Amino acid sequence: MNKYTLGTISGVVLIGVLRSKLGSHIRLNLKKHRKTKSFISFGSKSAYPENLSNSIEEALDRYLINKPNLKAYIYREWQEDVEDHRIQIRLEYICNDQTVTENNIWTYVEDESWKVHDFLLDKVFSPLNIYLKESNVEYEPIRQEDVLYNVDTGEPYQAPLKANTIKLRKR
Repeated sequence: MNKYTLGTISGVVLIGVLRSKLGSHIRLNLKKHRKTKSFISFGSKSAYPENLSNSIEEALDRYLINKPNLKAYIYREWQEDVEDHRIQIRLEYICNDQTVTENNIWTYVEDESWKVHDFLLDKVFSPLNIYLKESNVEYEPIRQEDVLYNVDTGEPYQAPLKANTIKLRKR
């Protein structure tokens, strides 16, 4: 074995050891979030039409297009008895700014929840001629949580999924 081959092998091993010690190339940053949820419920005596979920999703997409801190989901649909059909929409609000007071968060969430409620009544339920026997809005308390962010992209970091396979072969 000549000195060039020995140098190449030891250089590759040294680079491999150094790279494994350096870790990942992803730069992460820890940020504190305050998060809250509200639930908007609608109750009807008659069954909802089949396309109601699609109509609600399209209306929510239009309403929330310029509101990146607010996300909406059709949380659940259920029927308690023959004359009690319900649908519930969940709004999630995430506040990244630590200077905003909890009182301001509550005011914003309450206002937006009722605006979404009224928007759905005007744009979805009224055009489909759905008579509602009740509707209401409920709120969850504000929680604080730490979230890892990728510094380069600004997106929340999600760890890669681990494979459930064993990497060593059995003999």
